[in-house]
Amino acid sequence: MKAIRVYNYGSTDALRHEEVPVPAFDKHQVLLKVEATSVNHLEVLMISGKNREICPFSFHGYPVSIVQA
Repeated sequence: MKAIRVYNYGSTDALRHEEVPVPAFDKHQVLLKVEATSVNHLEVLMISGKNREICPFSFHGYPVSIVQA
């Protein structure tokens, strides 16, 4: 699956579009296919380094999804 990851603080140049493994799930969970998502103001602050988090991190956003399994 695809992910936008950040390895360094800075501008949007710090964003990396990557292929990552599909997470494991069990019979009490569902797998969602995300069609669209967003980046909020707190995530923009994390990219800039003003709201420091441990790098790398993934954006979680507000997905528009379809149940896959």
